[in-house]
Amino acid sequence: MNFDRVARVYRLLERLVFGEALQVAREAHLESVCHQPRVLVLGDGDGRFLGALLAQRPRAQVDLIEASAKMIEQAKQRVPGGAVVAFEQVDVLECARSDRYDLIVSHFFLDCFELEQIEQIVTRFTANLEPGGEWLIADFQIPENGRFWRLRARCLLWIMYRFFRLMTGLRAPALLDPQPVLEAAGLVLDRRVVSNCGFIRSDRWKRKR
Repeated sequence: MNFDRVARVYRLLERLVFGEALQVAREAHLESVCHQPRVLVLGDGDGRFLGALLAQRPRAQVDLIEASAKMIEQAKQRVPGGAVVAFEQVDVLECARSDRYDLIVSHFFLDCFELEQIEQIVTRFTANLEPGGEWLIADFQIPENGRFWRLRARCLLWIMYRFFRLMTGLRAPALLDPQPVLEAAGLVLDRRVVSNCGFIRSDRWKRKR
């Protein structure tokens, strides 16, 4: 799976379909965690969350893992002078780290993987999260209420998964809910913000002390 082919048009496609809704979801919990000094970002694409994070916390030490070289090129342009960001171009499934982090971020990322892969990612990187540390996850969901909004969500997901499967080699067959995996790894949901008529949720999870 690699997003090189869509890197140049990714932001345009996102804005055409969702406007600023996805970026709002990425930043939903930023105010409450911007004091965190050691941050691991998984698959931030063109780096819009990274830019927002560093704008509020310029001295944060950030490690960013991204498989797409072209996405990394764009993300680097969002790093202000003096900021400490280590970029690593690697498939997250092949990446293991020994560092410890106060904050992990994976926005619109886990929805790209199959269940077994989600379990692998969550288990592996929870081990790098300090007790009491936080994990931010923004992603899609099927709305709980409203037949029209549920139908809209299913149609959009059907289109998106087929498009990205064709363009990036995406392997996930459909949207999976990572919540049971996160809970099994010892993470506790601390806050959830739902938007876009229930289609988008932004979660703040904490690792048990």
